[in-house]
Amino acid sequence: MKKYIKLLSCLVLIIVLISVAVITSNAYTRGEVYQYVPATCLSPGYILYNTYINGYMSSYKERVDIPPLGHNYIYCTFSEPTCYSFGSEGTKCSRCGAIGSEYRIDKLPHDFSEAEIQKATLSSNGKITPVCSVCGARDKASVITIYKASDIKLSTSSYTYSGNVMKPAVKINDSNGDTISSEYYTLTWSNASSKAAGSYTVKVTLRGIYSGTKTLTYNIVPRQVIGLKVSKATNKSIKIAWAKLVEAKAYKVEYSTDGKTWKSVTATKNSCTVSGLQAGTKYRIRVKALDSTWKIAGKESTVLKTGTLTATPKINKLTSTKSKTATVTWDKVTGAKSYTVYTSNDGKTYKAIRTGLTKTSYSITGLKANKTVYVKVTAVNAYGKESAQGAAKSVTVKK
Repeated sequence: MKKYIKLLSCLVLIIVLISVAVITSNAYTRGEVYQYVPATCLSPGYILYNTYINGYMSSYKERVDIPPLGHNYIYCTFSEPTCYSFGSEGTKCSRCGAIGSEYRIDKLPHDFSEAEIQKATLSSNGKITPVCSVCGARDKASVITIYKASDIKLSTSSYTYSGNVMKPAVKINDSNGDTISSEYYTLTWSNASSKAAGSYTVKVTLRGIYSGTKTLTYNIVPRQVIGLKVSKATNKSIKIAWAKLVEAKAYKVEYSTDGKTWKSVTATKNSCTVSGLQAGTKYRIRVKALDSTWKIAGKESTVLKTGTLTATPKINKLTSTKSKTATVTWDKVTGAKSYTVYTSNDGKTYKAIRTGLTKTSYSITGLKANKTVYVKVTAVNAYGKESAQGAAKSVTVKK
């Protein structure tokens, strides 16, 4: 068995030697690429070619080695810097990306081109905070205060009627005393052509870097009533009149006995009868014009001092105990400053024979004897107004 194995080995060796001899004794040619392994920056490559002998492909492959290419470094930026991170630059192989060198690039400054706005209101300040448009960082050191719009008022809150349009100016200042530009608010008028007596409003609406609303009120009040006078008085009422005002829709008539406590009635015309008064009493009366709501009043008129008529004096006794003389006595009347005695021969036509009496009796002399005389007495109040004449009494004059 060992002999056969040895014999076989020798046979194979002879065949190999014969093949080598044949190959070396015959020229071969390079054919197409059988395998290509490219070289890299650090590793070699190679190419295997098929070979041909006498036109026939052999099993032999021709190898051509390719040396390593080496790095091809170029200068470039690896990462751009921002306001929140560093950048880097250096050399890098254009083939394999291997880093040859690297250097840091400093951060960029923030771009505070945007802003965060907290609006100011009527009662609290606001602020403007610069914000970086890239990273959103806030520049707290550069915060701008927006002072609150705490001072909003009108140039005037009251006008006196003139027949012309009347509108006040709106003044808006912040809590720092600076005027707020009109670009930051709008005005809405309840009546842009306000002429008539009444109450009007303007609404201020803040906008932009401000927020909030405020409504302001101004009035056009009727003119002062003039020409106040008494047109008629009784012992229980006083009728007064005054010059009419075109803007007035009503009038408030106030009256008082002491100038401290006032009562009032409302009239829709330029005259009024104040009733339910006390006889022979002094009164102070004043009038002011009202608008259509009866809430906006003009300046009070000058106080008119007047009074009710006194009660009519009642004659207690009329006698004639002396020749050609008659004596009359009457009750004292509240509020009377003097008395006037009237006489008549026929009981129809009376004539005042004595005025300014301060006592409650008077003797009438120079009468015709045996004739009937008729007597009446009136009282005069502090304002010279005379009471009504009461019932007459009569007596026959003594001879």
